Amino acid sequence: AMTTHHALESSTLVAERVPLLAEAAAMVGDLQVRNRGTSGGSIAHADPAADLPAVMLACEARFHTVAGTQHRTIRAERMFVDAYTTALGETEILTLIEVPVTRARTGCSYQKLANKASRFAVVGVAVLVTLDADGGCERVRIGVTGAGPAASRRSTSTALLSGILSFSSGRPQVVGLPAKLKDSFMVMCRPCSCPQSSPLARASAAALPRPLAPPTSSQ
Repeated sequence: AMTTHHALESSTLVAERVPLLAEAAAMVGDLQVRNRGTSGGSIAHADPAADLPAVMLACEARFHTVAGTQHRTIRAERMFVDAYTTALGETEILTLIEVPVTRARTGCSYQKLANKASRFAVVGVAVLVTLDADGGCERVRIGVTGAGPAASRRSTSTALLSGILSFSSGRPQVVGLPAKLKDSFMVMCRPCSCPQSSPLARASAAALPRPLAPPTSSQ
């Protein structure tokens, strides 16, 4: 939990085993922030526009905590309750973050529309897409930050995206994006207004397709 963002972005092991985490860590704030800020601090603080919560949701991370002699594990989808509010108790300390190794045949990407001054996400989307043996879309995991009061995970995206994503020329291609995908983000994210954008603009930005790193046999 005390691992700095810079340690994550510069780690060869993280880049090989959980490339989405390394990618997102490199996009946190500026160099000074990444040198001092920690992964555990970002999670426990639960800023609605922080980058790592979306990644933890997409990666299905687990958070290990301690309070006196009591220990427990919190799944990422139960961690982020509201703005600056987590499932941590008043005397509970986050001690360890467990992030599963990325599956084989999985491509990933973290993209965000950043505030130019703070580099916080106006909208940030973390995506992992796992293909089956035939190159079809088998599993999609999406975490969204910045769009609402807390980071959230899109649990039904597989059903929406199956058959929409195809794999040609070594890169995933979007062959059709239904309007209901944007609508689903409106429901999931509970987007709110801010000086930078409207709720509809945030949901639209979250639903727009972005380049996805191609799956490899080692990922």
